Amino acid sequence: MTTTVELHGTGGVTLRADLYEPVAPGSGWSLVLCPGYASTAALMAGWGERLAAAGHLVGVPHYRGYGDGSPVGRIFPDEHVDDARALAHLLAGAPADGPRRRVAVVGVSYGGAVAVEAAAVDSTVDAAVSIVGYGSGARHLAALRRHHEWLDLLDRVAADRFRRARTGVSDAIEIDDVLVREEEGRRWRRQVEQLHPEMRFAITLESVDRLLTFAPDRLLPFRRHVPLLVIAAERDRMIPAKETERVHRRARHPKRLVTLPGAEHHDVHQGTAFERCLEEIEDFLTNAATTRGAGPPGASPPDHTPRAEQGAASP
Repeated sequence: MTTTVELHGTGGVTLRADLYEPVAPGSGWSLVLCPGYASTAALMAGWGERLAAAGHLVGVPHYRGYGDGSPVGRIFPDEHVDDARALAHLLAGAPADGPRRRVAVVGVSYGGAVAVEAAAVDSTVDAAVSIVGYGSGARHLAALRRHHEWLDLLDRVAADRFRRARTGVSDAIEIDDVLVREEEGRRWRRQVEQLHPEMRFAITLESVDRLLTFAPDRLLPFRRHVPLLVIAAERDRMIPAKETERVHRRARHPKRLVTLPGAEHHDVHQGTAFERCLEEIEDFLTNAATTRGAGPPGASPPDHTPRAEQGAASP
């Protein structure tokens, strides 16, 4: 069963989230499922349904700043990390209800970066999963451009920064001018916009400014025991596999890296790559439940490495 609930974030701001109740006995995790950049909670319905079917309580935040039909939205990563943390607190349960539930933050693409930062700064989070994610917004945007295009973007953001200080207004920029997509990416975006018209909007250049300073990998390795699963797509043209794998390299054990052979960025939402992600998440959560709390902070519990055919990289 799926319901939309209200909760409250930093400063008392009212937030919304879609909740997917577990429909079968499972390992008892509560999962915060973070969408990608400029993606809405509705796009994650397939993930929520399948993870709930596996026995987990799943919550998908409605990121603040966009998706309400406005032609121009804002995407501030720090706000979305706060959104994920607030939902984690809700799903963990109050102490008066008994022992709190285990909470993992799972994110896809930009959501993977949100998941890593939320896990790094919030002790409520017991495990994290980053699927085709990245460790630095600046490296991500630079990788999508030729050098002169990268410099042009930086100049445009800087000009808006000075203008914003004088006027309080940030100019708009189209999503496709932020995430410079190749054919597969453009085709995917057009398809999902037809299914989810609320995903058709521009964003402020201030949003790009915020993304340029968003660097979750600066918080790695985690300062406490947080198992981490990183899933990369071998032929990812949006976020290079080496960028995703870099997050894994900076983390300490327990950690796991899985590279999906032949997969492109958006393949993780469907078909064989999607099924593989679900299998890896379930296996990871089962192992994470057995290692939770093992050893003092900063200790290195045994690594649950992937099978040889998973193509895991070295730490």
